[in-house]
Amino acid sequence: MGKPISERLYAETPKGRIYICCKGCIKDILADVDTAYRAAFPKDVVHENKRCPATGAEIGKEAVDVVLQGHQFRVRDAKAAEYARENSQVVLAKLLDPKLIDLANEVCPVAGTPVVKNAVVVIDGHLIRLSSPKVLEEIERDPAKVLAKAKLLRAQPVAPAK
Repeated sequence: MGKPISERLYAETPKGRIYICCKGCIKDILADVDTAYRAAFPKDVVHENKRCPATGAEIGKEAVDVVLQGHQFRVRDAKAAEYARENSQVVLAKLLDPKLIDLANEVCPVAGTPVVKNAVVVIDGHLIRLSSPKVLEEIERDPAKVLAKAKLLRAQPVAPAK
């Protein structure tokens, strides 16, 4: 459409997020993901990673190439590639900063509800999973408080539904 994209609007695709200007674009992107992807990411950055950003393991003989949001990299195997596509924001964060500490929390430190795929934030080198991207505004008010709560929730699994 030629309009500026919004950082809050995007379409989730097998190749990661494609940011958009309005909700009306989602249908067009999903109708032709390859064309939309090339328009959004005309050239991929190739990473020569030695460790799998999905599993943390070394890349071996069963390695698979993955392309997400303008980044081409290798993962350990086909199962890791599937995980990378489903959890693109987590995997890309780990690819771009392998020193990140993934708290792997299952409960959102802001909402107190179960986390969802691809809603994450990085605070002081810690990857924190969220229940929704909508909680980012609250995180911006006091990131240190959110990080402290996320660390407490780290080992606590989601309570079973009653």
